[in-house]
Amino acid sequence: MRPASGRVRIALYALLLLLGMCYAAEPLAKPASETGKPPDEVTLEQADRLVFNNRTRQGEASGHVVMRHEDGTLSADRVQFDLKRKTGTASGSPKFVDSENTITAEQVSADFGERRVVFRGKVELVNVRPQPKPAAELTVSAAPTAGESSKPSEPLWSGHTVITCDELEYYYRQKKAVATGHLRIVQDERTIEGRVANWDGKAETIAISGEVKVTTTKGESMQFQQATINLRDDVLEAHGPGKAHLIIEE
Repeated sequence: MRPASGRVRIALYALLLLLGMCYAAEPLAKPASETGKPPDEVTLEQADRLVFNNRTRQGEASGHVVMRHEDGTLSADRVQFDLKRKTGTASGSPKFVDSENTITAEQVSADFGERRVVFRGKVELVNVRPQPKPAAELTVSAAPTAGESSKPSEPLWSGHTVITCDELEYYYRQKKAVATGHLRIVQDERTIEGRVANWDGKAETIAISGEVKVTTTKGESMQFQQATINLRDDVLEAHGPGKAHLIIEE
């Protein structure tokens, strides 16, 4: 039989071995400064009042609230957020503004992890394209081939695009949105109605589906099942079956 001191040494050795195995199985997470990945931050730029629970990482800001995440800024009378779940809600004249659009609605909910904001109730998205440069400042592409003319690289159409609907889901990092419910799109002299619109800000296109109706202030009209608008070139492509009424230029 081993002496007591020997049994104690063996027990201590076994305990140290077990602790080492646990440490190897569950290494400590490295801080952001060591991994090289910057922290994901939400900035509260303004509020009259803030209540924040550091244990639950939940908070509520009220009164002239302005909150920013990446290039998107959310303003409202009241904003509730959960930093663990990476979610937030806004009420009281909420408005979201980024480099592409200004969006207003009655209610707003956000998922900071997915860079997604959902707008509900009297939704309005306003996209403003930069005004074209004077003709003398337009850049011209390389020398044209035979039979082609020089074309400026600037957009052929510029102005407002206003989308109104019941609900809009917007991915502010990808600059994409899906609009549904009482959908209406207004662009200068053109108005478009349909069931669903898919907005792609980077590709500069809007795809509309479901009984698409297009009317213009000139008196022209189109009715198709699907339509896609290229905002840069001001080209509308429709798919039927459908019909159109167009006016010959004088």
